[in-house]
Amino acid sequence: MRVSTAQFSLTGGKTPAEAAADWAAAGVTPFSGDEMVRADAWKVSTDESNQGRSGYFMQPYLGEDSGGKADWTPEGLRDALHVGLAAGWQLMVHTNGDGAVEFALEAAEELLPQFSGTDLRHRFEHVSFTTDDQLTRMAAVGISPSFLMNHVYYWGAAFRDTILGPERAERLDRLGSAYAARLTPSIHSDYNVTEIDPLHSARTAVQRKLQADGTVLNPNECVTPEQALAAITTHAAWQIYADDRGTLAVGKRADFAVAADDPWSSDPDSWPDIEFHETSIDGTPAFQA
Repeated sequence: MRVSTAQFSLTGGKTPAEAAADWAAAGVTPFSGDEMVRADAWKVSTDESNQGRSGYFMQPYLGEDSGGKADWTPEGLRDALHVGLAAGWQLMVHTNGDGAVEFALEAAEELLPQFSGTDLRHRFEHVSFTTDDQLTRMAAVGISPSFLMNHVYYWGAAFRDTILGPERAERLDRLGSAYAARLTPSIHSDYNVTEIDPLHSARTAVQRKLQADGTVLNPNECVTPEQALAAITTHAAWQIYADDRGTLAVGKRADFAVAADDPWSSDPDSWPDIEFHETSIDGTPAFQA
């Protein structure tokens, strides 16, 4: 399989600039590598896990006085992001709570205009809880979201009932609103948080049904099958500069999977049951069942 990496480390007490220098000395620079493994992004995490109550929110968790905390000071986050931008990296910023999204977005709004003119396709990873205003501002500054979509399926009831409450739970993984804001969203698994099963995540994007009780979490955020499938193919490829993949077309790489059924013409309810018999890379079989 092809691998797109995101890198950054502060182990050993190093500053972001020292970490960037270490990567460069090792030959890991923006878009270095080859057609199988390529270094694409500069990763910075702004908070932790919402279900672990360590994501950063603007309002407290249910039953608590705190909404978590950010992993950086505002000055430290701007420095970490600036170092990556100055080195030419695409930004990949981990944001879970709405407070973390706001924290990272304010920094991006300040920094990204200084590095305009480059098509770096910066993105926020997870973007689990957002407001309308945040999605609009992400579009304005040029940041696309990648949603951990199956959080809705596995964790939606917990967010609704015990962690955040029903009002905030409605704002989980807002793929429909991202499309409405004219963003280019993708969806991912964050394995091993949820299983690597793209069609199951895509089904969740269409249905937003909860594993716990089968109810639908905010039907206004449901998307069409075409939009869900784009989020795991063309949009995901675009976000990591894989424009030569994501669709089958003349001039693109023949990276494809052979499935027992066609998701584009089948009922989304059956998507997780579709079996895959073969995958090919550049037209050469890489796996056969």
